[in-house]
Amino acid sequence: MPSVEPERTVGNLSYDLTTGTWQLAIEATLATTTSGESDAIASDPGVRVYLGPFEKPTHVLHVRPTGQVIDQVTSSVSSVRVVRTPGAGPDKPTRWLAIVPIPDDAIENETIVRLSLTRISPTGVRSSWPRAMLPWQSEPGRLAMDLGAWSGLEP
Repeated sequence: MPSVEPERTVGNLSYDLTTGTWQLAIEATLATTTSGESDAIASDPGVRVYLGPFEKPTHVLHVRPTGQVIDQVTSSVSSVRVVRTPGAGPDKPTRWLAIVPIPDDAIENETIVRLSLTRISPTGVRSSWPRAMLPWQSEPGRLAMDLGAWSGLEP
C-alpha cells in the first residue's frame, strides 16, 4: 500500500489466521519536539482510517500513537498495542507502529472493504491515500478491495 505521506506513513492490510480477522498495520513518523518523546506522543495527530462508502462511512478510526483508537462514527474507544522505534540519529525521527483490527461490519458482502487513510503531519501537511484530497473536502475517496481475491486466504 503506498504511503499517505511519502517516507512518513505507511499501511498494510493483512489477515490474521489466529484470530480470523483482517487488520491494518499503520506505521508513521512521530512528531519531533525539543521537549522529549512524551510531548511528541501527546502532540502527534495520529492517522484516520475511513471504512465504508464515501460520505457514509461505517467507521472512522482515529488511531493515536498512544494506542488509543476512537471510532468517530460509533463513538467507541478502544486501544491497540503500539511499538515505537527510535530513530538512528537526529535526521531519523522515531516511528510508531499500530495494528488495528478492521471491524467485521466494515466488510461488505463478506469480501469488499472500502478503505482510505488521512494524516495531518506534525508540520501541518494533510495527506491522504488512495488519492489526494482537495482543500475543501472533509474526507478522502476510498479504494474498494476484494478480500476474497487474495490467493490462499479466506475471510
